[in-house]
Amino acid sequence: MEVTTQLQLRYSDTDQMGVIYHANYVTFFEQGRTDYFRQQGIDYNEIEASGIIFPVHDIQVTYHNASRLHEEIYVVTSVEQVSPVKIQFKHVIRSKDSVKATGTSVIVCVDKTTFKIKKLSTALPKVYERMKANGV
Repeated sequence: MEVTTQLQLRYSDTDQMGVIYHANYVTFFEQGRTDYFRQQGIDYNEIEASGIIFPVHDIQVTYHNASRLHEEIYVVTSVEQVSPVKIQFKHVIRSKDSVKATGTSVIVCVDKTTFKIKKLSTALPKVYERMKANGV
């Protein structure tokens, strides 16, 4: 399953060269992940209320073409791999005409208080099953 999130690029997203600042692509990935969960009927607020959080463990971005102010871009997000403790997402950021960036982000399931790794399959079995059904 793929989820597409439409973004309108703002002045605050740009750098002095007039293109989107490279670190903002990481936040675009986050928007894609959040939207992916929402499309699956999974509420981050409910997850956090249960004592679980998903910090980013690893992130990788490859830049292909510059994105510019006011350009409309799309973040296409899919689940690439699911394990009992982590979820790896694949992201493609594109405009109507070209691929802007590609990459992956890996989030891990941890206890909100102790930051100790928790088994997603045990802590949030419904989330685990839903993600597993859509991932590899």
